[in-house]
Amino acid sequence: MLARQWKYIYDDGKIQNPSLAVIAGTSFAYLAWSVRRGTALSLLVPKNSAQIYTVAALLTYGMIPFTALFMLSTNQPLMAKADRAVGAKNAVATDDKEVIELLKKWSFLSAVRGLLPLLGGVVSMAAILA
Repeated sequence: MLARQWKYIYDDGKIQNPSLAVIAGTSFAYLAWSVRRGTALSLLVPKNSAQIYTVAALLTYGMIPFTALFMLSTNQPLMAKADRAVGAKNAVATDDKEVIELLKKWSFLSAVRGLLPLLGGVVSMAAILA
């Protein structure tokens, strides 16, 4: 039961979240490019703004490789459990300890992953306020 519920959340997030990371990361990358040394805007911003925006972009993009490197080993068993649960429509709704442990691990990793674009936003604020 829990694995099926997780699958609905996962299916929604796997399209939305990488797209948002790419849009935000690309915006930060554009800002870094716009204020690089030698441009007209570079005269209006602190000297290290391009580097700060680059860090913001990398942090924001970072959620994509983070998912691939650290979360796939949790996502794949959860997906298999969810697919089995969908196939067993008449089965009693029970959740084994493995599913619960996988969900705890996934929740922690997902929270860490969510911090990357948040940190990107905070870093970009540092460029704005510097």
